Amino acid sequence: MRDHLEVRAQYPKQLGAWRGDRTGPTELILQVPLRASLDIQSVSADVDVDGVAPDDLSVDTVSGDIVAAAAPQHADITSVSGGLRVTINSADVKVETVSGAVDLRGRLNGQVHGETVSGRLSIDSAGEPLRRLSANTVSGEVEVRTGLADGGDIKAETVSGDIHLTLPRSVSARVSAESFSGSLSAPGARIKKEEFGPGSSLEQRYGSGAGNIHLETFSGDAQLTLQ
Repeated sequence: MRDHLEVRAQYPKQLGAWRGDRTGPTELILQVPLRASLDIQSVSADVDVDGVAPDDLSVDTVSGDIVAAAAPQHADITSVSGGLRVTINSADVKVETVSGAVDLRGRLNGQVHGETVSGRLSIDSAGEPLRRLSANTVSGEVEVRTGLADGGDIKAETVSGDIHLTLPRSVSARVSAESFSGSLSAPGARIKKEEFGPGSSLEQRYGSGAGNIHLETFSGDAQLTLQ
């Protein structure tokens, strides 16, 4: 079975009316070489990428959903109002959406940047240790399950969304977290309350403290779990 790229597109209704025809749903299927670099752009169409392993994979859509199952060296996947469901093996991944949810999983063993405004952001590295992770939302929830490489760095920030970070018990890192009005929790950590007014923070070290982890939220909760 040959590797293929599938793109689904639908013309806007007003375009069909302007042309005086009855343009209906259109499905475009492209088959490409396994390692061909891909740059896919769409306005209102869904995009489905499957079974490719290029050096570079770039997918950008406005209102369509994106589904990807691939193994690129570098991936940049962006949508405005669509959701992202990405299963990928890669050392360098960026996923961004405004109002859609992001579900990123796979063997992620390098650096990952994930960002949403109001959508939920979920990242699972399948037990692989990341060197660098940046996860940001405004009102969406952040849920991350990953390992951390020695000297690695994790930063997760939200305004009103909650943060849930799950790491292995063997992790070696210095952890800091702060919230203005939300609650904080981490194994063995003592929560420090501001003497005057709201606000809380914590600092905790696990193992030799080789990596760095920082969690920050304004009104949401932040929780670190070791498993």
